[in-house]
Amino acid sequence: MLVERALARLCNADASAERSASEDALATTRVLDSRNPQWIYAYAESQMMVSILLGDFEIAERWRQMAEPHVLSATALISIAAMVIVVLLV
Repeated sequence: MLVERALARLCNADASAERSASEDALATTRVLDSRNPQWIYAYAESQMMVSILLGDFEIAERWRQMAEPHVLSATALISIAAMVIVVLLV
């Protein structure tokens, strides 16, 4: 699911914003309900990167805020370097 939502946002530019927002909200709820800090971090970080690629820096900042409290739990994840770069850019 982590990659699926990111790819959906990148590949489905023609999809309705309402449908995409609904699917994102469902996925976000599922991830947060897991209470798994590594999963929350990975999901938020991937959505943050997609938002940056799409030029939506305000949304990227919201995803960064979701990911940030879980950075220590995610230090073994390869993507931690990407988070540092994004924090410097946003």
